[in-house]
Amino acid sequence: MILSLSDLGRVDFVRQPSNARHRHGFFEICLVTGGSGLFWHAHREFPVRTGDVFIADSDQVHEISSHATRDLHVAFLSFTATASEGPDEESRLVRAFLDGHAIVGRANYDLARWLPLLGPEVSVASTAKRLFLLEMLRPLVGSWRSPAGYSEGPGGQPTTADRELSKSLTFIEANLHRSLRAAEVAQAAGVSERTLRRRFEAALGHGIAAEILERRINTAAHRLLIGFPVAEVAASVGLDPAPFARAFRAARGLPPKRFQKEYRPAVGRTSG
Repeated sequence: MILSLSDLGRVDFVRQPSNARHRHGFFEICLVTGGSGLFWHAHREFPVRTGDVFIADSDQVHEISSHATRDLHVAFLSFTATASEGPDEESRLVRAFLDGHAIVGRANYDLARWLPLLGPEVSVASTAKRLFLLEMLRPLVGSWRSPAGYSEGPGGQPTTADRELSKSLTFIEANLHRSLRAAEVAQAAGVSERTLRRRFEAALGHGIAAEILERRINTAAHRLLIGFPVAEVAASVGLDPAPFARAFRAARGLPPKRFQKEYRPAVGRTSG
């Protein structure tokens, strides 16, 4: 996988409610950090609101506007991407993105929590920026995509399966600090464990336990980059230090302490 990133940018559409229609030879992925507006892309118009992720494809005419509300705030990264044949999750995600993606999506947690790590003093090539980009790509790509709001039943409403899966993902995200069993996740979603396992495999491409672990590791990486001690990070994602270190190394290729030492941006510790 080859990713080339720009600096993180921010723009608001308060005084100037539009950036006019234009195109460029790279991808530009955006996170709505406040307000609402419209995204026009390749002759289609998409409403966007706080928490949405949307992307302008390379060489596609697009426009962001907020004429009606004049309250839209956006953070964005420009990037180019080339697929590689690596078996790691990041390579698979980028390959899936290049094979086809949604234009607008919505993450299962608040992506804005990454922004304090991504100031102008942070290197464009930093791990923090790359991880943030990958987290923004997930809601746009196939089996990584959040189901809420994208599969529609009659009348354009989310299907029952979507609502069940969304409930389970919300429950997982809120309970990463403790031990989690598939049965209690299913109970929170109001379905049988067997049914929920099928939902996960169909929508996300993996099981409940794999999703829980992936979210633990992603949250841990974020907290390590902020600067929290490794033991505190392990506890915050519901794992003892030794199992946490093994799981983190398997997922990220480095033990947590080394990952933090090598990749932590030069910013102060913040809460969150």
